[in-house]
Amino acid sequence: MFQSGEFEAVLFADASNAFNLLNRKPALVNIQKISPPLAKIPINCDRLKVPLSIDGEILHSAEGTTQGDILAMMMYAIAILPLNHYLNTFSVSQVCYADDAAARGKLQHLHHWWKELMAASNDYGFFTNPSKSWLFIKPNLLVTAKSLFADTKINITSNSCRYLDSPIGSDEFVSEFMCNIVSWSTNWKI
Repeated sequence: MFQSGEFEAVLFADASNAFNLLNRKPALVNIQKISPPLAKIPINCDRLKVPLSIDGEILHSAEGTTQGDILAMMMYAIAILPLNHYLNTFSVSQVCYADDAAARGKLQHLHHWWKELMAASNDYGFFTNPSKSWLFIKPNLLVTAKSLFADTKINITSNSCRYLDSPIGSDEFVSEFMCNIVSWSTNWKI
């Protein structure tokens, strides 16, 4: 993963309960600005109580789109685009998928990106969860990374971690992870 000398680490940021905690008012404004034709759908969903079937009981959610709603990902993705665009102005390469964001770059730049993510994210409903976030670092920079990120509560490793439920790291970790998946899936009874 670190064959390129261009970057020193990858920071995998996780958000807590993102779909359900989305800051809806600015989200709807953002959607109207970014995609007016699509805006009518989430606005209408947000106005009505949605029936949710849980264990055969019907509950009415007044939260608009929630996780599991087929519109939730569309609404969430468009709603946090301004946050993604803002974070893209820093000296890191980043990608975002749903409530997960990842950035790679130099340690100092990643630290700055993390601080900006923490400062700006709550306005958009991206409530960063440091305890589920990981900094995957080149082994020779582990001590430096732990010192620089000491105040963040981010997990730091030079060995292996998971991102979007995929194994990242050593060949041994990836192999063990994949063997566990294969073993787990062979126990399915269809």
